[in-house]
Amino acid sequence: YWKRLSELRPDSKESHDRLAYYYQKTGREKEALIHLQALLEKNPANPSLLYAVGRILEDSGRFAEALPYFERYLKVRPDDKKVLDAMVNLHTALGERGETLASLERLFAVEPNPSPAKIKLAAELYVEAGRYKNAIPLYRRQLAARPDDRESIAALAEALAATGEENSALSLWRHLSELEPGRVQAYRAMAEILARQHRHRELVRVLERIHDLDPSDSQVSLELAAVYLKQGELAKGWSFLEAIEESNAHRPEFLEIQGAFYEKSLQPAQALRSYEKLLALQPEREQIKLTCLRLAGHLG
Repeated sequence: YWKRLSELRPDSKESHDRLAYYYQKTGREKEALIHLQALLEKNPANPSLLYAVGRILEDSGRFAEALPYFERYLKVRPDDKKVLDAMVNLHTALGERGETLASLERLFAVEPNPSPAKIKLAAELYVEAGRYKNAIPLYRRQLAARPDDRESIAALAEALAATGEENSALSLWRHLSELEPGRVQAYRAMAEILARQHRHRELVRVLERIHDLDPSDSQVSLELAAVYLKQGELAKGWSFLEAIEESNAHRPEFLEIQGAFYEKSLQPAQALRSYEKLLALQPEREQIKLTCLRLAGHLG
C-alpha cells in the first residue's frame, strides 16, 4: 500500500517515512536510501535523516557521497562524537590526509579520551605536516599508557630532535637501545645527534656498536675513520679505511678522508693522488683544488 502510494504521490511524506522505516528494519538499506533522501528534500536539516543517509552511504563504501550528509549533520549537532569519528574514518579511507587531521582536531576538541589508534594517527599526520610540537604531547600520551612501546619511543625521539630538543631525544634513543639492543635505527639516530654536538668520544662508541651489528656498512666505517682522524688516532682510523677500500675507492667521501689521512701521516704524494681522483669526480671542489696546489708545491 505504502509503496503504491509513494508511486502515486511522490511528495507523500508519510509513505516515504513508512517505507524508509520498513526497509531499514528489514536490512534493505539501498531501498531505504531512496525514501530517506526524498524525506530530506522536505526537511533538509533533520539530523536523524542526515545521519541515516550518511551511515547507509558509508556502509555501502560510498565515502565521498557520505561526507556532505555528515557535514550537514554537524552544523546542527557539532559535538556529536560518533559523527566526528565517522568523518575521520571517511577522510582516512579517501586518502585525504589534511582533512583527516582537521577532523581529528574537531574530534579531540570534544572527546577527552580518544582511542589510541586515533591518537597515533593524529601524531603521524602532525609529523607529516611538519608540526612536530603538536605531535610530541600525543606521543607522550601514548607512552604514559604504554611506557615501553618501542615505536612510540622512536617516534617521540624523532619529533623531539626535529624541534631541537636533542638531549631529550638522545635519552629516548638510549632507552630504546636498552630495550632492543639490536635496533640499529636507535644507534644511527644517536650518532647523528652526537656528531652534531661534536661529542666524539661518545660518538665513537656508538659507531663501533653499529659496526658490530652491521660490519658491511661502509658508511659507518667511513664515519669511524673520520672521527679517529679528528682524535689523532690514525692507526685505528686507517684500519677502517683499508677494510672498505676495494668497494669504495671511487667514492668522493672515501677519497677525501683517505687524502686527509695521508696528509696527517706526512705522505703528501699519496694525499695528492687521492685528492686528484676526488677532483676528477667533483671538479667544482675549490678547497680541494687549493689543497692540491699546496701539496704539489710542497713536492716541487
